[in-house]
Amino acid sequence: MKKIILLLAIGASLTTQTLFAQDSFNWQQISTANDSYTRIVKTNDGQFLCGAQFNSILYRSTDLSSFVPQQSNLNSHNLAFGKDNNGGLYFGTGNNGLFKSIDNGNNWIYNVAAGFGCGALDFTCDANNKLFVSIGGFLRGLYVSSDNGTTWSNSYSGIDFSDIEVNNANNLVLITSGGYIWSSPTQNISWNEITGQSFNNNVVMVKSLGNDIFVFTNNGSIYKSTNGGINWILYSQIPILGVPSNYLNDAIIKNDGIWYVGLDSQGVWRSVDYGITWQNINQGITGNFRYLFYDMPNVVVTTSTGIFKLLEAEIGCNTLVINTGVLSLNPPTYFSSITIYPNPANDQVTIDCGNLANVTGWSIKITNMLGQEVFNAPMNTQQYVVPLNSWTGQGVYFVRIYDASNNLVNTKKIILQ
Repeated sequence: MKKIILLLAIGASLTTQTLFAQDSFNWQQISTANDSYTRIVKTNDGQFLCGAQFNSILYRSTDLSSFVPQQSNLNSHNLAFGKDNNGGLYFGTGNNGLFKSIDNGNNWIYNVAAGFGCGALDFTCDANNKLFVSIGGFLRGLYVSSDNGTTWSNSYSGIDFSDIEVNNANNLVLITSGGYIWSSPTQNISWNEITGQSFNNNVVMVKSLGNDIFVFTNNGSIYKSTNGGINWILYSQIPILGVPSNYLNDAIIKNDGIWYVGLDSQGVWRSVDYGITWQNINQGITGNFRYLFYDMPNVVVTTSTGIFKLLEAEIGCNTLVINTGVLSLNPPTYFSSITIYPNPANDQVTIDCGNLANVTGWSIKITNMLGQEVFNAPMNTQQYVVPLNSWTGQGVYFVRIYDASNNLVNTKKIILQ
């Protein structure tokens, strides 16, 4: 029986990185019509809806295998599309403001901000179901509702805001426009521009993960704040070659360290070490990038010509690299690296212990789900060749690295199938 190892990260305090083959990303086109697709939303009945700007048609999928047109009364489409905490859907039209559906997108009613050129650009809500929508055109501004969309107030008028991000951990909402960023408490809306930072005039979007807030810029730089946007550090750099616009940028940042970023005119990038290093994975995608959507294990990209899906489980790994400490970010350099290869593997894997001088007294252990050891060795040998037939069969295994004081340095998950 052929044994295949999939090497995956599970939250670690130190950075990790996986190196991929250039042709290992098998994007599947799941749209049937040539259209300029925008955001995808999963409805409460488990289906998927996607807006589109060229034909102003709403597209529906039952299982992310194919999107087909659906009749609706949404006569023009813009960029905003989202869901509140109660399952209500909110769709941004091109000229008639925001519409709402309470039956999974089958019927839509006008909600707010109809007027000349009033296109809805972004929509989101906080943990308490306070709703936020950015409107462009004659009634432009950032609208807020605290009663499930029954009434709205324009909390910051006169600006087209391209991106809205709620950071529930800090009870903040952040908005961007024209390269700048503002923040406000979610409960008592009071906007303050974040100034005096090197990313000012370059912001294209902001995302958050727990307490951490990340600002993405038009030169690929990522800045991070751990204290609610008061202080910022340069976190990492996406090696883009051009300059994306302030619109049509998106990111998915996950607790497992696997992040995706899509930038207008720059395509899609992937990181497996919490956004420290990046690889372009645009091969197989046609059209200009629009938005990202994630429904485990599906990664979906919308573009100016189609919708494309990638299964994370199908991404092949050549080598797993376990980095033990970041010395610098630009370029990323590490204290030491332990590699495990190849993947897929038939009979054995090789564990290379990296720079032995920096791991004196360290050890590596591999256990199964029951905690039974299948490998345990000191890291005083450059390479170990581990036969897979000595393991306890198919399933999940854990690779753990311990330092000389027996402190756990890093953990990886191995799936043998």
